[in-house]
Amino acid sequence: MLYIVAGGVFHSPFPTIGQGVAVPAANFKIVVVLDEGQRAADVNEQTQVTSVLMPNQRAWVSTSGLSFRPPSMPSNALPAMIF
Repeated sequence: MLYIVAGGVFHSPFPTIGQGVAVPAANFKIVVVLDEGQRAADVNEQTQVTSVLMPNQRAWVSTSGLSFRPPSMPSNALPAMIF
């Protein structure tokens, strides 16, 4: 089973678009792979976890949609950046 958590990373003051819609500085995704029947309490050091932090910059935009590949990072590094 895959569990996916995703969201935005905001830095104050953050830019807005339209009528005050906040624009995140980056977006993150965390994917946790668990076996059938496992729950959050079963997550440990051997659990497969992948995370990415994608800066909200034009340099990351691909017009073809085929070459986008943000760098991955150690899963324990991401929480310090987003919380």
